[in-house]
Amino acid sequence: MSHDKLNPIEIDAIGEIINISLGASATAVATMLDRRVDITTPNVKVVTFDEFEFKRLEPAIGVEITYTHGLSGNNVMIIKKMDVKTIVEILMGSEIPDEEFEMNELYVSAICEVMNQMMGASATAMSEFIGETVNITTPTSFEIENSQQFKEKYFEPDANFVSIEFSLSIENSIKCEFVNLMPIPLVKMLVSRMIPDQSMLEDPAPVAPPQAAMPQTPAAQPQEAPVQQEAPPTPPPQPQVPQYEQPAAAQRQEQPTAAPQPNRTIDVKPIPAESFASKDPSKELAKDNLELLMDVPLEISVEIGRTRKLVKEIVEFTQGSLIVLDKLAGDQVEIYANERCIARGDVVVVNDNFGVRITEIVK
Repeated sequence: MSHDKLNPIEIDAIGEIINISLGASATAVATMLDRRVDITTPNVKVVTFDEFEFKRLEPAIGVEITYTHGLSGNNVMIIKKMDVKTIVEILMGSEIPDEEFEMNELYVSAICEVMNQMMGASATAMSEFIGETVNITTPTSFEIENSQQFKEKYFEPDANFVSIEFSLSIENSIKCEFVNLMPIPLVKMLVSRMIPDQSMLEDPAPVAPPQAAMPQTPAAQPQEAPVQQEAPPTPPPQPQVPQYEQPAAAQRQEQPTAAPQPNRTIDVKPIPAESFASKDPSKELAKDNLELLMDVPLEISVEIGRTRKLVKEIVEFTQGSLIVLDKLAGDQVEIYANERCIARGDVVVVNDNFGVRITEIVK
């Protein structure tokens, strides 16, 4: 089996693993952005140094992670720079002019967090798939001016590697294209975890096609003595079944059918319902169960109000910043038991401590 190539079985296996891990990545991004996210089926292929290019994505952003446990090697994800801008805009809740967008510390942190969620969910899915813990480093991002510069930095000129292409669609926003690059040794290691039997990964030995029988003329065929065909072997005699075993089925068929039983009348006497009124065990049991719950502690909390802020506004918080809540002055506060609203009331002060006077019980 070649060390710089993949056979069809290995390509199908890595495609299945990546497909499952990308499904987990889509779920993580959808939760983070609070939007529907769809990912297409990945296209897996082995490419050479000269064949690989991604001019359609230039200028691009690369995000690299390193496997630290369970697997070893690097995984590089490439995405178009303008698609990164759109994802950052969704994450921060504000539009960024094209001329102002650059990979500063804030935007790098934002896209790295998105990729961290994607690659972290992917690693978790791989762990469950191969039955072994897989850990990764924190993603690092970098700008890519052109594909030639990128290849010279990450790959040897005579090396092959695996290119995995897929598209990610974000609801009401964009459909961006990703290119995921993995070295051949990492792919083989991942496939070997999935298929421990290495003999299944070997290329099948080529089978020579059957030669067509050429018709021969009677003159070309040598005269041979007729061969007497052997008579087929006589099958061994079947053992005779003893006579005392054969009548069993016949006896069952010859047994006379039992005569139908005459209908019998069952005398049922109704019991008055009053006799159960004084002996209802469910009421006593319910009372005992309620007593068991009386000593269970519940966490009581009071919510003064809520508000929603964008990430851009939160990172600008400083000491002395004012956060305005959605409650008006004098409004009643809500009382929660284990995060469920059970009552409302007014805020009071009792011996220098805040308290709540209940004015309404929520049914």
